[in-house]
Amino acid sequence: MNDKVLYWIWLTLCFPPANRRMLLALEHMDPEALYEKRQDPGLPFLTSADLHRLRTVSLASAEKVLTDCQKLEVELLTMEDPAYPRRLREIDSPPPVLYYQGDLSNLDDALTIGVVGTRRVSDYYRRATGNISYQLARAGAVIVSGCAVGCDEYGHRGALRAGGRTVGVLACGFGVNYPVETRELREAMLQRGGALISELPPGTGKDSGYFRVRNRLIAALSEGVLVTQVPVRSGALLTADHAVEQGKELFCLPPNDIFSPDCMGSASLIRDGARVIFSARDILDEYLERFGPAVDQQRLPAENMTPPSVGRRTAVRSKPDPAAVSAEKPEEVTVPQPEEQPAAPAAPQPEETPVSPAPLPEELSENQRKILKRLEEGPAHVEDLLTCVEAAPYELLALLTELELLGLVRALSGQRYERS
Repeated sequence: MNDKVLYWIWLTLCFPPANRRMLLALEHMDPEALYEKRQDPGLPFLTSADLHRLRTVSLASAEKVLTDCQKLEVELLTMEDPAYPRRLREIDSPPPVLYYQGDLSNLDDALTIGVVGTRRVSDYYRRATGNISYQLARAGAVIVSGCAVGCDEYGHRGALRAGGRTVGVLACGFGVNYPVETRELREAMLQRGGALISELPPGTGKDSGYFRVRNRLIAALSEGVLVTQVPVRSGALLTADHAVEQGKELFCLPPNDIFSPDCMGSASLIRDGARVIFSARDILDEYLERFGPAVDQQRLPAENMTPPSVGRRTAVRSKPDPAAVSAEKPEEVTVPQPEEQPAAPAAPQPEETPVSPAPLPEELSENQRKILKRLEEGPAHVEDLLTCVEAAPYELLALLTELELLGLVRALSGQRYERS
């Protein structure tokens, strides 16, 4: 890693993320030159607070960040690196330094679809988000989301279940276990060829202000963004706003309850022109011309969530004129009826053969098999399920999520589950 990287890191430590003045400064001089002139850079748009940080943040702070990256096996790219993602470089506020784990190769050539929604996701949207993400990934798309619980989680898990690739954008620095509930998911994403990225230095804790800047990166890395369940007030709407500002295609699942504020946040997006979709095919069709070689719709399951197209309704006929019907009525012809024959004895009905349950997928873990065995006795609360598996609570929820995506269990209200 060359010495210039230190100056890039130093610059990002002097400004908040997505700071426009930091990017303006880069238009006038590179980070090393700015460091050399930090006492008087001669840039009138910088505030007194900006100048104070430039003069007081040391290069040793940047060296510590590099040391942390090495300990955590985190790699980084600067804006001048050829491997820096093109889609990020094209937005108004690209991160000057991008920290990542996993594989970012060929990301610019892939069809990337962002999947966003609420953390408090309902059963319907959980299934829909996981199913559509599964279909998209199976056809070759890369799913991008924020690793949060809820819709983000099911987007990532659907992609993993399809054997696809998925990228998570973190709202904290590496080395911070947030959210705790998706730790196993983040590890699985890296193990299966995906990636995690952050513009925040390692060790940076979560903060409400980081979510908005994180959301712009989800939109930036995505060719299109799918909005699933969105309450009237939701951070996912910020991602949708960024997508529109960046000229990205916006897709929405239709609200399943027009009387519920928990899913009507997408109504305004739909009114403003977002495309309503019912399956992965509705999204993939938009990109076949540009990403044809990278998209294989033949790999999608035969079942399609999209309802058949409705043709023109048959016109309602007016009540016929009795006189006209009488005039057109043909002459009645008497048909001789056959003599009644004695009823044939009923054929003996074969005895019902009990149907054997379908075999379980071979890739199920021992804990998942224990969960299914317990649920065969009836619905159970997560606390009850914890007693029959050797897993932490967050690991149990991950196991249940995978079983849901396989259609083997169904979530009920009050953290209860039943066998499907």
